[in-house]
Amino acid sequence: MDKSKRLKLIHMARDYELDEPEAVAILEREMKNSDPEVRAAAATAVCDYNHVPSLVVACMELARADADTGVRVRAIQSLGWILEDEVDAAGADVPEGEQEPEELDRATYQAIRDLLVLLARDEKVPEEIGAEAVEGLGWLGSRAEEKVILEEYYARRGPRCRAAALIAAGRAGARDWEARVLDHLREKTGPLLLAALKAAASLSLRKAAARVQELCSHSDPEVRNAAILAVPAVLPSGRANRILKSLRKHKDPDTRRMVRSASEILEEEAPFVDGEEGEEVVTEPPEDEVARSESVRRAILSDFVDSAAFRQAPVGWRPWLPRLVDNFFSFLIEHQGTDPEEFEPTDLQEFLLEYLPVNLDMPPDAAASAPGGLLVLVAFMVETRRFTELESFGEALESATPDYLTAVGLPACERTASLPGNGGWAEGARGPEKLAASGPVKAHARSVDHRKRGAGAGAGGRPGSAARGKCPCGSGKPYASCCGAREKR
Repeated sequence: MDKSKRLKLIHMARDYELDEPEAVAILEREMKNSDPEVRAAAATAVCDYNHVPSLVVACMELARADADTGVRVRAIQSLGWILEDEVDAAGADVPEGEQEPEELDRATYQAIRDLLVLLARDEKVPEEIGAEAVEGLGWLGSRAEEKVILEEYYARRGPRCRAAALIAAGRAGARDWEARVLDHLREKTGPLLLAALKAAASLSLRKAAARVQELCSHSDPEVRNAAILAVPAVLPSGRANRILKSLRKHKDPDTRRMVRSASEILEEEAPFVDGEEGEEVVTEPPEDEVARSESVRRAILSDFVDSAAFRQAPVGWRPWLPRLVDNFFSFLIEHQGTDPEEFEPTDLQEFLLEYLPVNLDMPPDAAASAPGGLLVLVAFMVETRRFTELESFGEALESATPDYLTAVGLPACERTASLPGNGGWAEGARGPEKLAASGPVKAHARSVDHRKRGAGAGAGGRPGSAARGKCPCGSGKPYASCCGAREKR
């Protein structure tokens, strides 16, 4: 029998196209084949028959002592997935009237775990084998010894070892690794970036949403595809669906395949995605969900106009600020499928950059101050203890504001003047309680009305002794030929 036919039979066994006794016999036979590619394929298929002790034992033997490193790696991968199934089965409830699924005895699971620990700690094995063993142990990473192994591998210099530790930490649900994952997501490319994407998906790390969305258009197809697979776990369902829909006609066939896989995950997990296989249908949220979201929106808006944050906003903002907030909440409900009380920094950015410039219904002065108006909303959310921190929202607004102001066609000097905090966002270090009471709104008011800034301001807010210097708006022009000239006119 030639190799192609052997590989086809293994593939049929994985797809359950053969009777189980026949499939088990084929895998047992092919794990002894002289061709390493055939042995590796058979070892990979063992995770689909993890209730058959003879196959698991044969796979463990390949992982322990096969002459080919690639075969050992594939066998270790399969053993790792068997451990995952064991963890899932331990926490699963069996429906009444159904039999518990067949599974290995405890001694076999313990033997798999002990083998992976041995390989991870063996300094004589190739790095790839040790790293793969660590990734497999990630499913048990909440245990003391596994935690120590993860830290040991992360402390090593080799990127493959550190990447394995990141992946394992994600599988273990280790929330204390979030900062490391976010840090490695800033990398431009490489194994650590790929590992951080996998970890972010395993942890459902919402703080990584903006970066994952950005990486979906990365030039490296491996990074791009890993980011696409992370989308369903990291982004809200409404936004995730729109991103995947925009990539369905990508020129790279592998990327299109990843989009289909991510869409299938989204259809299984997201509450508002529906449709038969192959259809691209996004249904509206259930009526009770819509009604609840609308009720929350009205309650927040009513509280907002009576809040200290609203009263501290510049007087000129008050006519349009409630409408801006109302539009933002409508955007969340209709376009994002997001609860108005659960929005994130990336929602503010998307509202500013994608929705507001197209649906702008505000006077120019109000349009220039819209980022500040959203900052007032966040200050209100902190004030009413709906949120506990402000700084990440302020940073998101600050990074999105220049592009937003360009999109709505404001002059350069007004763009600089309208930045939330205008370079002085360090006030966020004072803490959310003080910011909610007075800081963020006043800080933004100072930045929008640049005439009140500057050391030498004279009567009427003009920069007295600085009149012949650069304009405080940040344009780089002399004051007399910039904002000074506009004031005279």
